[in-house]
Order: sequence, then C-alpha cells, then structure tokens
Amino acid sequence: MPWDIAGHQTEVATLRSAVMSEQVAHAYMFSGVKGIGKARLARLFAQALLCEGSRSEAPCGSCRSCRRVENDVHPDLHWLTPMGSSFRIDQVRAMQAQISRRPYEGRYKICVLDDAETLTEQAQNSMLKVLEEPPGNGVLLLVLHQPTAILPTIHSRCQTVSMRPVATEVIAEWLLTKRDMTPQQAAFLAALSGGRPGVALDLDPETVVAHRDRVASWSQLLRRERLKAVWPIASELEAEKDIDAWLEMMMTWFRDIWHRFLDRGLPVTNIDAIQKLDEEAAGWQTAALQALVAIGEARRALSRNANKRLVLDVMLMRMQRGIP
Repeated sequence: MPWDIAGHQTEVATLRSAVMSEQVAHAYMFSGVKGIGKARLARLFAQALLCEGSRSEAPCGSCRSCRRVENDVHPDLHWLTPMGSSFRIDQVRAMQAQISRRPYEGRYKICVLDDAETLTEQAQNSMLKVLEEPPGNGVLLLVLHQPTAILPTIHSRCQTVSMRPVATEVIAEWLLTKRDMTPQQAAFLAALSGGRPGVALDLDPETVVAHRDRVASWSQLLRRERLKAVWPIASELEAEKDIDAWLEMMMTWFRDIWHRFLDRGLPVTNIDAIQKLDEEAAGWQTAALQALVAIGEARRALSRNANKRLVLDVMLMRMQRGIP
C-alpha cells in the first residue's frame, strides 16, 4: 500500500530507500510543528521496517506485523511517551535495555521517543552510549517539535527528517480519503490548518464553521457598535477555555478581510465566506491591519500571563482604531 500520509514525499522517498536497500541508520530525528505528521511518519517507517512482505512494497498494511504496529502491539516496537512533564532517566535506561535485545520476530528492534524535546539533559546524556555504540538491529526514532531542545551530541548522531507545512490542496485531497465531507469543507479545513494535516484531520467542519461565524459576527458588531460591543465580546471571550484558539480564528478572519481589501486576488482561508469578507473589508478598510496587530499583541500578552480581561478589553478597543 502507499505510505498513508499527506505530503512529505521527499521524506517518504528517503525512508523508503533506506528500507529497500536495508541501509537503515541507527537513529532518526523526526522534527516539525505540532500536527505536521511526525508521529504518523515515524510509525509508517517502523511499520515498513517490520513488514513481512516485499521490501519494495513495505509497509503492505495487511500482514500480521503491519497490523500489530498499527495497533501498537508489536513486540519489537516500543513507543514511549513522557512520564509527566518529561522523560525520566529510568525510562531512557529501560529503552536502552530494550533496544539492545535481539528482535523477537522482525528484522529490527525499534524504540520511539514521542515528545522527545522533553528529555532532560541528564536523560539525553544517558542516551549517548546507545548512540555511540548502537546495537546491530536497534533503531531509535525521536519525534519532537523543538530540535533546539536536543543536545548537539544527540543531534549529530541522528539522521534528521525535517517536516515542513504541506500544500493546502494536498491536504484537502487527503482529507476526502479519510473523512466523509464535501470538497468545499475539505478545502476550508485544509486552508485553516496552516499546512498541518493532523490539525485538519482533527477539525470538525460544522464546529469550525460555527466558531468562524461567531467571529464574523464579532467583527460586524465591533464595526457597527464600536465601544458598545467591547464589553459583551470581551465577556464571551473571557468565558472560553481556549482563548488562544479563538484569537487564532480571529487572526485568520481579519487576515482574510485585509487581503480582500488590498487585492481580491490574494489567497484567503475562509473560502466559503467571500461575500461576508467583502462586506467587512468595505467597512473595516485599513483598520483591518490595526485589528491584526492588536490581536497579535493580545496573544503575546496572554502567553506572559497578563490579566486576561484587561488584555481582551484593550485588544478590542485597539482593533476599532481607524474604522472609517
């Protein structure tokens, strides 16, 4: 079967070549932003390495090994996650013991450290022995968001698989094979994901549209009601658990408004709401840029644990500056 992942064809080709030639490195580092597909690609690579079928067609997806890897029950694959906020040194020592053993069934013994950026410096230093003297059949896969959190001594001993945002149209096409949705919904979720297939797959079209429409109503109220709209909108936002997700949605909406005001040929995320965007662009005009700046400043302030309600009130008032 083809490698079931959206995009990343260069990375897939490199890993497939290693599987087919059996020139497999002893350690790989899969890096990229959250939702980009790191863990999925690492699992597909492990599946291909342990596949019982032809090397040229691995992973086949149907053999016993492939099914067991997919269900995380293969005896030669150990998928580890942090205990609490970080990997403990005893987890690393247990991993070293596992990877040093001979495989039970497959060609390789594979250990995956997911969220590997949480490895403490002590735990990373403990890993050096297995990286400097790797067991013949052992393969270590590090999956992480922040490569800078890994010591240079670890970095230099791993093959790096850097994963970058995937084209919107590729994600949209992939979504249609994974979920029951319309092409328009798939295109909208793909555009909203920021090039991250995992994020797009987790989004619910109806919920996202409902949230977007709520943000659209806020932009209309701020433009028409001015200061009268600040208190009710700030109260609604303050009540939400994930304020940053709402502010990100607001950034997306006002970025689209700004694009429609500047040049209707510019790309927009909310492709199903062009008429609403044009109406708001006519009302906000250049103030849309001020709104974007205000939202960005609010997100940074909240990340520093500033007073939530004060930040929201100030943001909404600053957004209105310059409205014609």
